[in-house]
Amino acid sequence: MELAVSWTLARHQARGLPEDVAALLDSCEPLAGAKVAIAIPELRTKLPGGSASSQTDLWALLRTNGGAVGLSVEGKALEPFGETVERWMGTQRPDRPPSRGRTERLEFLAKRLGLDISTVGPLRYQLLHRAVAALLEAEHWGASAAVMLVQRFAKQRTTSTPSWNDFQAFAARLNAAVQPGAVMRAEVPGTTPLYLAWLDCRVARDDELVSVMTDRPAKAPPARNAFEALSRRADQEQWCWNLTCTTCGCMHFRYGLLELSQGKHPASEDWITDKRVRSEILSREFGSAPHPLPLRSQQEVVSIASRARVSAIASNAKFPDWLGHLGVVLSFCQNAEAETRSLTKAWTPQLGEMLPAESQLRKRLLDRAAGATPLTLGDLEDIERELERRSGHEQ
Repeated sequence: MELAVSWTLARHQARGLPEDVAALLDSCEPLAGAKVAIAIPELRTKLPGGSASSQTDLWALLRTNGGAVGLSVEGKALEPFGETVERWMGTQRPDRPPSRGRTERLEFLAKRLGLDISTVGPLRYQLLHRAVAALLEAEHWGASAAVMLVQRFAKQRTTSTPSWNDFQAFAARLNAAVQPGAVMRAEVPGTTPLYLAWLDCRVARDDELVSVMTDRPAKAPPARNAFEALSRRADQEQWCWNLTCTTCGCMHFRYGLLELSQGKHPASEDWITDKRVRSEILSREFGSAPHPLPLRSQQEVVSIASRARVSAIASNAKFPDWLGHLGVVLSFCQNAEAETRSLTKAWTPQLGEMLPAESQLRKRLLDRAAGATPLTLGDLEDIERELERRSGHEQ
């Protein structure tokens, strides 16, 4: 459903792509500027060995400056990619040999992907036939490349899920070091390149669901808080938030926070800080961007960030990066926060709501909001560990 809503809403976009999918493709030069020519839901691709086809959730033919590209999209939530090859083949039952059709199918898939058939048992069968279907459809439609994209929809973005682990293991067998929000080329035989990508996406708003069901325009979303928008940009461009980094020193956050303090919004035309902008340009425009920031700049940033919704930040950036984004503000604005505790008062109740009612950490956060002690980086680290344990328990 989320995939259908995402792409149905995208019909009103100039390129026919969901905004986050368009941004993902633009990050890979051969796919940049792609526009939808045709999109087909539940496209079935015939494969050798039996009558069952591979049914892609959504397949689209894209037009780029370099030619046509086939995009195969798999929609996911928290569920895994089905059974392993070993279980699908039935090799866990020595008394039941694999059928001739399944053996033929697996031999075809392994050969098409350049994999040793004797070693694919632990991989998820669905990933093999979806990748091969992506290649076959691209070739059938005369496309110059194939992209296999997993769009995962969740309220909280995290890579600690079985489906991500399975996708990462599959990609590694094709020598593609995949990362969420990035496009990586896989090594497969033949002349058609195969790109793999994983994209964490937010779930649809209620007004977007109504829009799709009634075929009426969705209400314009409320203007996003500038720090929420900054966090989203930081996630999309993978800004470094390591406060001890000796390579860049959180360079993009330094300049991004300075721009916020000047009253700019990351979505505005005059916004400058971007991963593609060279450091010398940023330095020339804004100066040295010290750590911590000048007090006046700190006060402006704290005023903006204290009005941000932690839930929105958590849903628009992967875990634990969004906690790192909060930590950057605490660190770069430590003097202003010590004076007003505005971030502590605004954030700690929201962070506490993410934890179980019986959690001692939750009680400590609520005490932080009411007392004189400000929120610390150590608190954020404790929250990260608590959420990791909770996520592991839920799985």
